[in-house]
Amino acid sequence: TTTLYALMAGARGVIWGAANYMPLEAVELYNLVAAKDLERALALWQRMLPSLLFIWRAPYTPSVLRAAQLRGLGTGNVRKPLAKLSADQDMALRAALAPLFEVAS
Repeated sequence: TTTLYALMAGARGVIWGAANYMPLEAVELYNLVAAKDLERALALWQRMLPSLLFIWRAPYTPSVLRAAQLRGLGTGNVRKPLAKLSADQDMALRAALAPLFEVAS
């Protein structure tokens, strides 16, 4: 995913599905880059990256919806023809989201 790098290159914004499950982090990332606090932006990005890599490798829309649900942001269920994540995918997504639940130091 190129969001961080697009922002660092001067993009004024992005269309980013991941903001549905990490809206506070998305705003914080934007603000840190805008303030040129790249060290903190990169640290935040490292917490975001595992889930971003997961959603790009797994079925994208079901992954985003499930991630939002796991983070307490209701988005509803996937609709046909899409299917829910498998049990194994769900466990992998939970692991990928874990850094977002950690308190940043």
